[in-house]
Amino acid sequence: MNADKKFIIAITGFTKSGKTTAANYLKKAGFYVLDVDKFAHTLYSKNSFLYKKLIKYFGKNILKKNAAIDRKKLFLYAFKSHKIYKNFCSIIYPVLNKELWEKIKSLKHNVIILDMAVLFETGFYKKADFIVLVLVSKNKWLKRINTYPNNKQIKIVFKYQHIFKPLKKIALSNFIIYNNKSKKEFIKQTGKLSNKIKEILWMKSPRNRMIG
Repeated sequence: MNADKKFIIAITGFTKSGKTTAANYLKKAGFYVLDVDKFAHTLYSKNSFLYKKLIKYFGKNILKKNAAIDRKKLFLYAFKSHKIYKNFCSIIYPVLNKELWEKIKSLKHNVIILDMAVLFETGFYKKADFIVLVLVSKNKWLKRINTYPNNKQIKIVFKYQHIFKPLKKIALSNFIIYNNKSKKEFIKQTGKLSNKIKEILWMKSPRNRMIG
């Protein structure tokens, strides 16, 4: 594999689908994992480009007393309607995509795993070399999230983000993990994913291509 070329593996799925569990498993297996949700939060810092764009659109009502963005207030404003949410995404996604790409290029790792819920919605899937989609049935998903204290917010996010058709996501993915059974079965599938990634990386190695 060319040392200059980053190999990007993106794991995606709805909130609480199990994508982060899968990403953490791969992290324990020795892969570098970038939590895109946490990374995105750094872009809201005071006086940043995104900070100014959000204030321009939503006003200073989304700020705390110390002038930092209050993400709870931002959530309430951003999810008031589909139109507002669409405008919110048009502000957020271009900045996220640009900064995420710069972050990836700056990393010393050649193999990078992204834990990214909005991979398809942002269009960043086009940058990924290998896409992993974690799927769970709606009934199973509802049963799981009902145990979380913020399940109302999770349901709202699901409703608003459910715009990129599931069948299209499946068609664009290279590996699918179905998280409808036991945790043991889920870990088993993730283990297969880990082996698949190692196999791909082995095949991409220039030395191994020469052997072949």
